[in-house]
Amino acid sequence: MRRLALILLAIASFGFTGTLHAKTFEMTGSAMQPVLRHADRLSAAAYAPAGPPQRGDIAVFVSPVDPKGALWIKRVIGLPGEEVTIKGGLVYVRNVGSLKVVKLNEPYLGKNAAGRTYRHPVASADTSTVTFRVPDNHYFVLGDNRTASFDSRSMVIRNNPAPFVPLANMQWRINRITLPATRTKTIPRLSY
Repeated sequence: MRRLALILLAIASFGFTGTLHAKTFEMTGSAMQPVLRHADRLSAAAYAPAGPPQRGDIAVFVSPVDPKGALWIKRVIGLPGEEVTIKGGLVYVRNVGSLKVVKLNEPYLGKNAAGRTYRHPVASADTSTVTFRVPDNHYFVLGDNRTASFDSRSMVIRNNPAPFVPLANMQWRINRITLPATRTKTIPRLSY
């Protein structure tokens, strides 16, 4: 009887909220390689109950530049109020209220992407310095496959005045690769 009550409570909760704060996705393309590969099945948790996005999260968000509102999967790099600088193929961050600029430690980048974060167009090999000031309630995102990702560096060209993702567009955090079985693993939150 108790088990039936728990099942009914779960069904009622789902009906009331419309979600159980979890969702599955399928990765398309190569923008997040080597961590995520094309056709990987992914599990994600909703941001709303879990708090705001953190640096290093692999986020699923509504594209601010796609008129159809497509969902994109990218890594959160810059947080509200920060400055993100791309210089010499590397990423630097100046935290809110700090004068110190720190090179971002990015252990998730593959050997083909490490040291190859370029300005737009992303495959240009343009290593000149560019700095992005992330506004309040916005995020700066990059794909892990830096020379093959349409991300914040590229969004300024699509009738978008700023290359940032609004907090309201941030929907989910990828927390697990579920298929194929040979790649099943948890995607932990990083600490910087």
